[in-house]
Amino acid sequence: MRGMRIVPALTVLALLAAACGGSGSASTTTTTLAPTTTAAPSTTAAPTTTTTTTTTLPPTTTTTTLPPPQVAWGDPQTVLTLQPDFFVQRGQVIDAQVRVIASWGDAAYLFVGADLSGRVHDLGGVTQTDHYSDVRVWSSPDGADWTEGAGLPFPGSFDEWAYGAVPFGDELAVVGAWRESGTNPAQVQGFWTFPTDDPDGAAWVGSGFPPTWVQADPANLGGDRKEEMLDVVVLDGLLVAVGKSDFVPELGEPGRAEYGAAVWTSADGRAWDRVPDDAGVFSGPGNSTRMKAAVGDAGTVWAFGIDDSARRDDLAVWSTPDGTTWERLELDGERATGARDLVVADAARSPLGFVVVGNEFGNDGRFPAIWFSPDGIQWERPDPGVAFEGELVSVAATDFGFIAVGFFRPEGRTSPLVLLSGDGRNWYQEAEGAFEVEGTRRSRLTAVGVHAGTVLVGGLVTYFDDYRDVVVWSGPVGPGSG
Repeated sequence: MRGMRIVPALTVLALLAAACGGSGSASTTTTTLAPTTTAAPSTTAAPTTTTTTTTTLPPTTTTTTLPPPQVAWGDPQTVLTLQPDFFVQRGQVIDAQVRVIASWGDAAYLFVGADLSGRVHDLGGVTQTDHYSDVRVWSSPDGADWTEGAGLPFPGSFDEWAYGAVPFGDELAVVGAWRESGTNPAQVQGFWTFPTDDPDGAAWVGSGFPPTWVQADPANLGGDRKEEMLDVVVLDGLLVAVGKSDFVPELGEPGRAEYGAAVWTSADGRAWDRVPDDAGVFSGPGNSTRMKAAVGDAGTVWAFGIDDSARRDDLAVWSTPDGTTWERLELDGERATGARDLVVADAARSPLGFVVVGNEFGNDGRFPAIWFSPDGIQWERPDPGVAFEGELVSVAATDFGFIAVGFFRPEGRTSPLVLLSGDGRNWYQEAEGAFEVEGTRRSRLTAVGVHAGTVLVGGLVTYFDDYRDVVVWSGPVGPGSG
């Protein structure tokens, strides 16, 4: 039949059984079919069927995690020693911390908020010794040797604070706040004494070396609200400062509390203009926002804060191309955490994107928080990798990644916290031993900055005898290995 030989039925059954596979000790039979030959002169081979199987594999995705920067930390340098509270005399420092680290010209600068004891209030025959806040300034060419210079001036006995600084041409612009009276309300003969005024914005400009400081014109920096300038950046030859403007009626007075952001601009750092917000982009009724930090480049400034006007807190981001026209950005991604409250402390920017640091808190405590975005729109919440309570208070961008600092409480002990990231998404904790100081029972980090390839970190350490030191760690930064 067309030169083909019929295979016996039993053989076919054997083949089927082999294909189905047996169990136990069933044997496997292999049958080889020989070529079919007839007596005719021609030879015909059995037809052959070729089966082609195409397998489609999913595309290969390669994720490269940049290694965190490495810093060769040196020994801590003490810039100020504080006595235990029961030793403090009038005119001496009660408390202090590094609030701002700035790079300007050939030197790095520390702006240290120092609370002093000694102003006496006459309360009608009864006196009360209060304390007030000054801003003291240190400089160093290398982060190792520090020299104290003239502090930021403010005529009279007032409280003043520095919160942000930025080089501006040949000068250094500094922003902060001030207010009259003291910072420590107390009860005297059954009556409470309170600070006599709300804080207003304040600014200074430094020139020369050692710098001479000039206080900015206070016009447009204050009013009948609580106002503070919390950060400052440069945008195309213009200083742009961001902060907050709150109205809280006194007890028994009519009115509803309002919490809003505020923006100021200046062409020289000496005279400032308040940016109006008629459209209510960042202030006014219904808003409950503050601009806590800002970053910028040659064409845009971004400001960051928290919007707590709804039932949950949200990261809030604004941008401006000129310092006066602002837009609240519509954010995507993970930017809030359930019922927890959020706090923004600082922000940094590099070609990789934006990093915002702060903390989140609820009934279970307060924990470090990080936000990252490659473009300012799409946000994610990287895991800080810290299982204990704590806070991140400052962040800086280097040529090799980001460095964030603060403190955490392993086993209830306040300890320095340093997190490093090569890409803003993946964070690694610096070895705690790098910031240990012998004989201390408590320590925390308060600010980080970069000067000429050197990372500078300010902190406050408390010894077992209750003496305290304001200290600075520094070290050259380089690429990580990994």
